[in-house]
Amino acid sequence: MLQERQKNITNIILFQVGWWSTAFLCASGYELLALGIQMIIVGIHFWKTALPKEWKFILSVSLIGFSLDSFLVYFKILKIDTVLEGMIPHPWLLGLWVMFATTLKHSLNWILNLKILAIFSGVLLGPLTYHLAGEKFKILGFEEPLYINLLIYAVLWGALMGVILKLNKVMMKDIK
Repeated sequence: MLQERQKNITNIILFQVGWWSTAFLCASGYELLALGIQMIIVGIHFWKTALPKEWKFILSVSLIGFSLDSFLVYFKILKIDTVLEGMIPHPWLLGLWVMFATTLKHSLNWILNLKILAIFSGVLLGPLTYHLAGEKFKILGFEEPLYINLLIYAVLWGALMGVILKLNKVMMKDIK
């Protein structure tokens, strides 16, 4: 079994590998390969570092985040390639949410104890990541008016981090 620090380092490295490989591969038209890499990374997480009952937390965060993005695609705030005529984002976006959720009880666990910082990080980093990296790789972005939609996304990411904090408190209270 890996030591705690090694687990956290492995966790964040795997997330970064997954995020960047998804960006590069999806930008090149290899969405299924990106999804396969995401599945391998999540599999490694559950094999090596997952906590008892963590899968419920990961599933909850992933479905909430993917639903939020799907809602924003439907209402023309977020633009991304979709399936089912503009309603549901590609599965690789769900894969990103699952990989993000795997970091919350490991490499990002420290932020779950800092409510204001967690919410502020969501407000700032959620839209920034999607706007800068997503737009650069042309895999996702925001519809016009850009600044209004970025603001909407920032507020929703802040709220999402509040929900994640609550889920952590309720679902993971007995686990480290």
